Amino acid sequence: MGAPPWPAPGAIAAPVDVTAPAHAVPAHAASPTATPPTAPRPVRIGVARDAAFSFYYEDNLELLVEAGAELVPFSPLGDATLPAVDGLYLGGGYPELHAEALAANAPMRAAIRAFHGPVYAERGGLMFLGETLDDRPMCGVLPVTTRMGGKLRALGYRWGAGPEGWSVGQVLGSYVHAHFGSNPAIADAFVAACRTPSRRSTGGDGAGFGGRCGGRSPPPQEDPPSTRDHRK
Repeated sequence: MGAPPWPAPGAIAAPVDVTAPAHAVPAHAASPTATPPTAPRPVRIGVARDAAFSFYYEDNLELLVEAGAELVPFSPLGDATLPAVDGLYLGGGYPELHAEALAANAPMRAAIRAFHGPVYAERGGLMFLGETLDDRPMCGVLPVTTRMGGKLRALGYRWGAGPEGWSVGQVLGSYVHAHFGSNPAIADAFVAACRTPSRRSTGGDGAGFGGRCGGRSPPPQEDPPSTRDHRK
């Protein structure tokens, strides 16, 4: 059996001069300090939350947070201005019950119309981004008019390739409540678009957030669409 790889107890592997001055002991060269990776800048997404906009899948909100977003609530009914945010999420609810109050809040409608970051709107949010709701003026971001019918026509679940809807530049409005859990890449794409927003275009070429998430541009030759019988 060979010698062990360490000295025997009490043995000195090599002579050591304990009288040598301290400066004679070679110093270890300091290793260069590694530059820490740059953390991505925080992304703030404004979430409409009040009596008119109250329906959200909590999973969607959690996935946005996991993707790096800070969610900032605001009220289209009661606030006059938007908070300092990079994107907007306008969920569902019952804007038809508050159409008069939404129409009366002209400063908020103007702020949303002037916002240049990515915007994702579902059902009630889509109606709010349209031209009118029951003949009352809304934000005028999308070429959509809404008039409520007398009864519920359809309600249920369906599979889709993505949050399909109307896309204009960085704006995507859908009449479907998309559950991001079926495709978490939607949340990642929304947060990424908010991190590097581009100026909102009016050409509807699908190049913005809406184009990356399955939205389609409104046909230029058709009359503006009309959404009806909204419930949530």
